[in-house]
Amino acid sequence: MRSVVVVAVVTMLIALAPSSSHAAGAPSDGEARLVEAARLVETLGFKRARPIFAEVRAGSPAGSARWAQATFGQAVCAQHIMPLETSLIDEAARLFQEVIDQAAQSPCAASACLNLGRIAELDRRDSRQPGAHFVQARAHYQQVLRQWPTDVAASEAALRLAAVAVQEHCTAMAETATGNPDTVRAALTVLAEWIAAHPDDPQVAAHWHFLADCRLQVLGDEAGALQAYIAADARGLLTRGLEGQAWWRMAILAESTGQRDAAVRYYARIITDAPASGGAFEAQAALRRLGAPVPRSPLEDSFERAVRASEARK
Repeated sequence: MRSVVVVAVVTMLIALAPSSSHAAGAPSDGEARLVEAARLVETLGFKRARPIFAEVRAGSPAGSARWAQATFGQAVCAQHIMPLETSLIDEAARLFQEVIDQAAQSPCAASACLNLGRIAELDRRDSRQPGAHFVQARAHYQQVLRQWPTDVAASEAALRLAAVAVQEHCTAMAETATGNPDTVRAALTVLAEWIAAHPDDPQVAAHWHFLADCRLQVLGDEAGALQAYIAADARGLLTRGLEGQAWWRMAILAESTGQRDAAVRYYARIITDAPASGGAFEAQAALRRLGAPVPRSPLEDSFERAVRASEARK
């Protein structure tokens, strides 16, 4: 979450400053200070940036573009200063809410609402009402999707809605051993619908991967999980160097659900595209067991070249 917030605040504040009132000339002192603070956030200098944002906020008309930027920036800093302090989290929540209430048209507003959801999601202070923080978080995420559906924050809100449902289910499982899988299914359906409506969203691969993990680990839906993993893989989610682990899981799921062609495809990719992942030998054995052709590993070519070079030097 921190990396997303840092990128958001830096790009947003620098893009917005200078404001339209000074666009034709040199930036004002307030705008220059905004950029200075944003640069500090870029290097995680939250403690140093916070008083600068507060200074600009105090010197700007409430509800103005510069005020919204400074208020949002101060809130982000308060939220991320380490170690975490209750007073700072409360400050962040108050400031995010002010942005929503007084500058709802600001480009900062959707992210402010998203961050309010995240604060609520992590808040465990009210032991008298277990689960109340999940209710509050869900309300904020739903507000983002309802009020700012085209903002980049909506992508994260759709994902967090599903994550809240999973957390509620796991909490209930620990207490009652039954949980609420229907709530998870409903939330994952919302996420799947959001993905379908935004196929080109930059985070859609991560959404597919989360959907796959939940289907497999929470609902035990192997076929649905495989479908989502394949969609994530097609969009380039996999971290370079770790592809073999994901392809192995996908091949196993494909075998388990009777999808031989998919199993063969992913076992073969382990051998040809991730030969050093540690699963190439097992993938070769699996292909033989399935009666499928075993592709040649690039490591074999490398080994043969090394042998020839060694013999040439003798």
